[in-house]
Amino acid sequence: MTTLLYETHWTDPADGWCRASRAYARAMRDAGLDVHLHSWAAQREALDPTVLAEVGDMARPMTKRRWDAYVFSTTLSSAERMKMLCGQLHQYLPPRVLYTTFEREQVEPAIVELMNRLDGVWVPCNFNAEVLRAAGAERVSVFPHVFFPDDPLLALRRAPRPAGPPRFYWIGRWEPRKAPHNLVEAFCRAFRPGEALLTLKLGQLPWRGHYPGPEEIFADKHPEWLEKAPFAVRVIRGRVPWATVQQLHAEHHVYVSASRGEGWDLPSFEAKLAGNRVVTTDSGGPRDFLGEGDIVVPRTGSVHADPHYHWGYGATYADYDVDALADAMRQAAAMPRPVPADVLRFRADTVGHALRDYFEGLSAATPREEELPEPATAFHEWLKEDR
Repeated sequence: MTTLLYETHWTDPADGWCRASRAYARAMRDAGLDVHLHSWAAQREALDPTVLAEVGDMARPMTKRRWDAYVFSTTLSSAERMKMLCGQLHQYLPPRVLYTTFEREQVEPAIVELMNRLDGVWVPCNFNAEVLRAAGAERVSVFPHVFFPDDPLLALRRAPRPAGPPRFYWIGRWEPRKAPHNLVEAFCRAFRPGEALLTLKLGQLPWRGHYPGPEEIFADKHPEWLEKAPFAVRVIRGRVPWATVQQLHAEHHVYVSASRGEGWDLPSFEAKLAGNRVVTTDSGGPRDFLGEGDIVVPRTGSVHADPHYHWGYGATYADYDVDALADAMRQAAAMPRPVPADVLRFRADTVGHALRDYFEGLSAATPREEELPEPATAFHEWLKEDR
C-alpha cells in the first residue's frame, strides 16, 4: 500500500480549507492509500471530537521515516513567501507535490520556477491550471473538491423551499476579494424594500484592513431598507453549528456571489449539492461545477488586488458590472427552481481513485532513498512574522 504524508491545515472544524483537506484525505484513504495527516498549524487546544471522528486513524503519528509520497497543502502566496516553503520542499526526497489554489489572474515567474523543481502541483479547478500552464508550469494536475454520498445536503435537492418572496443568501469572509459590498449594492438595485430577502453569513475572521460592514453599507447608502423592510436583511456572524449552515441552504432559493476571484468557492458548490440556483460573477473556480439554470455575470476587465493579500506586485482579479449582477438577481428571482446540477464527477470515490492512481504512479517512478527531513512544522510560525 502506498503511504502518503499529507501535510496541511486540517484541524479547524468550520474553516473551509480544513474541511476540504479532511475530505480529500478521506477520499484518498477510502480509495486505498495509507494516508497520514500532519498539520503545519500549531494546535494549542484539544481537537474537536467531530474532527477526530472524521479523520480517524489518519491523525496517528508516522512510525517510520519513509513515506512513498509527500504533499504539502497551502494557498498560493507571493514569490517571496513561496520561496521559503518551496525551498524547504526541494530538500525533501521525491516525489514531492504542492497542493495549492489561488484567486488572482496571474502568478509570478519566480513561483513557476519553484514549482517546476517539484514532482507535481495539484490544484482544484481548471481556472488555476490554465493560469499556471500559461505561465509555464510543467506538471499541473486538477483534482476537484469532493462530496460523499451520505452528505446531508443531497437530501435537500428535491425538498420544497419556503413560499413567498425570493430568498438570496451568501456565506463567506467579509473581505475585498469576495466583494460582498457589491452584492449588497446589487441587491438594493435589483429590488425595492420587501420584494426579496437577503441573508449574509459572515465568517469569524476579521479583515486586516478597513472594509465597511453590511450594517454600515445599509445605513449609509440604503437606509430605506432599514426603515421600510428591516426584516428583509439578516446578518449572521461568527461560528455556527453545521446544522445551521444546512438550514441556510434549505430555507433559501438562490445563492449569490459577487467574488472577484475563487479557487473553488465551497459555499457555492454546497449550494449546488443542495439543489439551489447560483448567481455568481465569473470568479474562476465555480466554472467547473455550475449547471443548468445558474447565471454567470461576465468579467469586464481586471482590478488590482488589495495589497493585504501579499500576492506580489501587480496581482489582479476580476472586475464586473454591478448593474449586471443586479440584473442577474432579478432574472433568478423570476425563474423556476433549477434542475439539480450533475455533480457525479465530484464524488469522493471518483476523485479519490484518481488521486490514488496519481500518487501510486509518482511513487512507482521514483527511486527509493533512506533519509527524510522532518515535516515542515515551522511554516505556521513563519507565516505569522511581519513580512
